[in-house]
Amino acid sequence: MDDEQKGFKITDKRASASEAEAVDPEKKQDERTCAEIAEEEAFTTVLNFSTFILSLTTSALVCLGELPDPITKDKTLNLPLAQQTISIIEILKEKTAGNLTEDEENLLGTVLYDLRMKYVQSALSLIHISEPTRLLSISYAVFCLKKKKYARRSQVEPLHRTQ
Repeated sequence: MDDEQKGFKITDKRASASEAEAVDPEKKQDERTCAEIAEEEAFTTVLNFSTFILSLTTSALVCLGELPDPITKDKTLNLPLAQQTISIIEILKEKTAGNLTEDEENLLGTVLYDLRMKYVQSALSLIHISEPTRLLSISYAVFCLKKKKYARRSQVEPLHRTQ
């Protein structure tokens, strides 16, 4: 009978959240890494269709060099990956047509428009056209047409020659 009364004694040595902060709140903050903070924020953030689209948009902006890469902190341009991400968003828009709220439809339309414009700007920034005689007020296409027109005029001799 004496053995039955001796049993186990359980003592909870874990500190509750308020007790842990009371011990040393600065030490606890310093010990948390960026990965832990990001993981905590990921689980506390509401995940829905809009946040998913915004996540894809952020990825596309990183690929377009608009935002720095979260790992390397460098702004790099990756047009094929940006194009793929934009295409994924387009596919989602097509496949979810009729099943979205008005706000979600507006978000998709705005995001796609903005990403397409930024893609074109980034792609055009890779094309370096240097024409020292080109006027800024006219486009490159108009410049080429005018240049071709003036080149033809100089090659054609006038019909009436004065002596």
